[in-house]
Amino acid sequence: MTRIITECAQHSHLVAEETRVTRSSVFCSLRTVTGTIEGEGEGGEEERREKEVQENSAKSASLHPGRQGCVMTSSPTRYPSNKLLQELRDAFVYAYGAYLLTSSNPHLMPVGRECENSLAYLTGFEGEGVAIITKSRAALWVNPDDLHQADRILDCAWSIYLLSGNFSVQEFLKSEFPEELVGTSDSGQILVGGDSALVSSKMWLSWRNDLEVRSIYLTSINVNLVDRMREKKPECPHHPISVAHPSVIDEGWRAKVKEVRRRLRMMGGEGLGMLGTSLDETAFLFDLRGADFPYQPLFPSFLYLNASSIILFLDEKNVTKEVKKHLGAKKKCGSGEDCFLLQPYETFHEWLKDLSLPTDGKLLLPEGISYYIHETLERTLAEKLVMGESPMLKMKFRFGSSASLASKRAHLRDSQALVRFLAEIHRLRVEGEMERSTETKLKALLVSLRQEGGKEILMNESIPTVSSFGPSSILYHTESGAIYNDGVTKVSRTVAWNGKENKEIKEIKELYTRVLKAHIRLATAVFPFGTRDTELDFLARSEVTRVGLDYPHASAHSIGTISAYQDTIRISRMNPNPQEIMEGQVIHINPGAYVEGRLGARLGSDYIVVLKDTLFGKKSLGFEPLMLVPFDRELILPHLLSHDEASPLSVRLVSS
Repeated sequence: MTRIITECAQHSHLVAEETRVTRSSVFCSLRTVTGTIEGEGEGGEEERREKEVQENSAKSASLHPGRQGCVMTSSPTRYPSNKLLQELRDAFVYAYGAYLLTSSNPHLMPVGRECENSLAYLTGFEGEGVAIITKSRAALWVNPDDLHQADRILDCAWSIYLLSGNFSVQEFLKSEFPEELVGTSDSGQILVGGDSALVSSKMWLSWRNDLEVRSIYLTSINVNLVDRMREKKPECPHHPISVAHPSVIDEGWRAKVKEVRRRLRMMGGEGLGMLGTSLDETAFLFDLRGADFPYQPLFPSFLYLNASSIILFLDEKNVTKEVKKHLGAKKKCGSGEDCFLLQPYETFHEWLKDLSLPTDGKLLLPEGISYYIHETLERTLAEKLVMGESPMLKMKFRFGSSASLASKRAHLRDSQALVRFLAEIHRLRVEGEMERSTETKLKALLVSLRQEGGKEILMNESIPTVSSFGPSSILYHTESGAIYNDGVTKVSRTVAWNGKENKEIKEIKELYTRVLKAHIRLATAVFPFGTRDTELDFLARSEVTRVGLDYPHASAHSIGTISAYQDTIRISRMNPNPQEIMEGQVIHINPGAYVEGRLGARLGSDYIVVLKDTLFGKKSLGFEPLMLVPFDRELILPHLLSHDEASPLSVRLVSS
């Protein structure tokens, strides 16, 4: 992950924890600066275009602040996109008023691979994002965690907004194309083109319905215009698919398919089948693992499943004899036979166009499916389509007995590596050897300690490892995770680094202790069945907001049996889709606190949701620790901890 130093217009201080979440320019004032267009001819046309750019920029800036203090320099952190933007505009300007682009892929992962992520090629920004490009403007929406990274990388032709903010994609388009402007266009309407294979059907339809009342029409384009601009598009990786380790398989894929079919019958009767494009659901359902995606053991696939048949579309280069034997799949099935077919991945879209259903048949399209798929099926099967939640959504987050035991082993193994790593950090600090250390060396040390637990069982990192400190910082921050063949882990710790006394030490300890209190309060919560994730956020967040601090991310999120990115559960006040917290789910609790441009801390550990006994006998739910990594006692102000927080029980729960 790119090393991040927070630099705002008003501040250029080193943030002690240069982590993904301390890109705290969410607190920095930003304004719109629109870059000039390169490649224009001289004379009146150039002046007219320049005047139009300035007028649009001034008009938009008065409606929505974008970026302040954006100055193009020779710094390599700024990605030059003006020429690419002009090339893209030349490709759409005669047919469309604007072009829509996302960082996703056809499986709607938030961020596609390098071979799929055309947004990264256009902007240089590699995080999750949505972009709108008009004739004179370019705007990017990002997550709060990624705001500062985007601000450092994008050149000044771009405005940047928050995906969770008040100024939405629709509002931007309405401000760019006001009613009086739309009315004067040749057709009396504005077309916005985009690759609908990279946008969920739910989001596309929401945008379309909102914009159509203003005669702005979202239009699906069958080709990705940015991909056509890429002269040397990298080839997507192809790695063999393998069967999951026996220790994480609770009941086998056939039992899970049976349960999915039962849930489908409950939703819509015997005739209801489903289409699946979510890669983690395919890997979960069939107990398979891949290596085609960074930090996630996944592989490209599409799935069709009904009461009597399964069709799984896989890259034939990836399918091994072991996988074929595991699935017992065939290439052809007899009429009426309960059958499992394997088909080439690249044939899915043609198969989709020809799909037909029996008279009483219906097809479930999960909410995460792309609008391209929805639109394709709507042409022939409109009355047979059902939109709803995937029956696997909740299944994949609940650990069975075997998977739970395996996960505990993986976390114990990872905890041992982390404790040894933090002990080395402490030694370097005590012996005054910090100056000889580098972030790269410390990152390599953590990787080697994990490998000592067994190279053959360590599959990959679960997130990009962050290892960061500043030359005058008294704090060191690490954020990392591992994918073992028996479990997935994630952890973040902020610890003392520079042993020198610092005038800010009291403030730092106050901040750290507040974050610890937030962590303890959520980790020790006992709550009733039926509690939704959003209902617990205040437990942690209130501990830092009471002193005027906050964090621009969730207080906690779920981790699946396969990936640390399976965050259907989000303990956050901003979660638009609350989910029930259930026994057997693994939750990563990670509150933080940040002071603009100066310091911050984030403390994250994994927990499993378990049954809790109560005084009056009624069962409730709570958290049991999986990650046994201590917090730094030197940064704790004991007088800020309540009796319960400082009790041996709480200490054992959160730090062991």
